[in-house]
Amino acid sequence: MTKKPERPIRKTTRILLEGVEFSMQTCFRRAAEPFFRAQFCLSSRMFSWALLALLAVVLAPHTLQAQVSTYAEFTSGYLPGGTQADFLYGGTAGFIIDGPRLFRSVVLSADIQSRFVTSSGEGLDSITAGPRVSLLTHFAKLAPFAEFNVGFARYHDNTTTGTTDGIFGGEFGVTRQLSSRVDAILDYSYSRYGYNFGAYAPQTFSIGVGYHFARR
Repeated sequence: MTKKPERPIRKTTRILLEGVEFSMQTCFRRAAEPFFRAQFCLSSRMFSWALLALLAVVLAPHTLQAQVSTYAEFTSGYLPGGTQADFLYGGTAGFIIDGPRLFRSVVLSADIQSRFVTSSGEGLDSITAGPRVSLLTHFAKLAPFAEFNVGFARYHDNTTTGTTDGIFGGEFGVTRQLSSRVDAILDYSYSRYGYNFGAYAPQTFSIGVGYHFARR
């Protein structure tokens, strides 16, 4: 018998719940380490709560809209506290799932994002998720937005082995609708990375395009 394909909503739910379970298991496993007990568990718990909030937005039965979009951006990053190169370059990509719309112009969404920046052997790769709020305006088809992201990142350079730890931060920017499916995107982000006593505070500027799977 041919197995039925998994529905997108059910698949998203399963992946998010697996992420919550993994983050909590990682937190408890590292709890024996004195320094990481408070800091890493805090990041993991924030990650879990963010995923639960994301799940609530995605599954809101009476307000959920079927609008899903993806985006890709060129990213320039600044990493104070790095051992080799403070300025890193790479890309950012992700998916946005629109949820409830408030007052006809405020849209609540979920953003699942990955970012990879590197230079001279030093790099920071991350995957995060979190809620996003957008304001639809009538001025030049612009839509400013702000979001909170939390997840995990991996730092690596030429002098130390790679290390993975929690990361969280905020992002704000603006999109401009170019067509019924395509947007231009410009944004800035600031994060805190748990490695090296929280000394790393990655900042990024990104520019790119977004694509909506359904016409608006």
